[in-house]
Amino acid sequence: MVSGGLVARGERAQGTGARIVKFSPEGRELWRYANVHCGFAWTSSTYTPGFVVGAFRNRSPNHPELLPITGYYGQYFLIDKKDGLFVDALCQDQRSAYTMDHTMVLTENFNGNIFKHPKTGKTYFAGGDCDQRIWELTGLESLKRQSVALTVAPDMAAQSLRNAAQNRQARLAVFARNSGRKSAALKRLASAAADGKDDEWQGVAALPLGDDKAGPAQVQLGYDEKNLYARFQVATAVPFLNTPTDYRLLFKSGSALELCLTPHTDPRQVKAHNVHPMQVGDLRIVIARSADGKMVATRYRPKTKDAKKPFAAYFETPAAGREDFDEIAEWNDLPMHYRAVNGGYVVEAAVPWSATGITPTPGLRFLADAGVIIGNEGGTRSAARAMWSDRTPEVGVNNDIPTECRLHPNGWGLIVME
Repeated sequence: MVSGGLVARGERAQGTGARIVKFSPEGRELWRYANVHCGFAWTSSTYTPGFVVGAFRNRSPNHPELLPITGYYGQYFLIDKKDGLFVDALCQDQRSAYTMDHTMVLTENFNGNIFKHPKTGKTYFAGGDCDQRIWELTGLESLKRQSVALTVAPDMAAQSLRNAAQNRQARLAVFARNSGRKSAALKRLASAAADGKDDEWQGVAALPLGDDKAGPAQVQLGYDEKNLYARFQVATAVPFLNTPTDYRLLFKSGSALELCLTPHTDPRQVKAHNVHPMQVGDLRIVIARSADGKMVATRYRPKTKDAKKPFAAYFETPAAGREDFDEIAEWNDLPMHYRAVNGGYVVEAAVPWSATGITPTPGLRFLADAGVIIGNEGGTRSAARAMWSDRTPEVGVNNDIPTECRLHPNGWGLIVME
């Protein structure tokens, strides 16, 4: 696997120089497969047949015909060893509308191997997540080879180059159109409290959290002179349960909800790994419900004005680097209310403006986002995350703490107070 280097946002895997190449013992190139993006592939689209995305490793000696490529976002790609043709992809891309079944392997996927049984001739694939799974691959007998003669004239090659340049410009134009912020009006509520009553929410627009049609989630936002209010409604069979052993990792230990906001509306200069420079006023709040039924919350402030920082903390891994916070603190006295409903749950929370650096004024604009984290049945770990506005690939990562805790204000929506 050969990396083509860093890819600018808005570009896709093709044309970046990344490729999978087979060489002879003498160093002669035998074939290459170019629809490849090596590494984390932050800028790539969700799985499209024929594309190898997030290629991290291969184990070629263990099968006579197939080369397996491990994909960062939970897939395994199969390439024909003889001619370098794409065969198929196994499992699901976690950035897609996936299903939590035996074919789902979560992000930060670095395993996977293939072998052909010497006695039965059957092909098996070994992979998985925290567990070990062995799948039998069927249908390989249907693969057929066919030789076709092609004639390419010089004018055809020249036209191909012109088409490629035009396609790239079209892709960049689409990216530019779609990179504008989402926006929503913040409705003033006549009477509001995080009390579980729904009357005050009538007529308030619901903002969708993610794109899961089978288990939709939404948030409604409102305000008065004292608080910002949020009402989450989540349709899921997974209970709203979180069993934290460290309040700083509340986003890791089960189901949760989150609010992000900042008074700063100017775009920020993005660094590698989609790292945004943080400012005083940037805030993330994660809300959960513990095993004893208590509502708990943690606030994350990357920057504060305080000279002393007793709640400073950081997260670091070799792959994603280090993320520093001037404050990570429990916020369990935040007004919160939970109730189970048919097919899911509803959670309300009230965030005091005095703790946000935002003064409520009609017509005021600020940035905000909201999200849902779906955990496992036991409420011991997070399994999936979806946001209203931030749709960058990093939102789908749930096996790398610095990436999961990172704030992306450029991806947050613009909120306008009515």
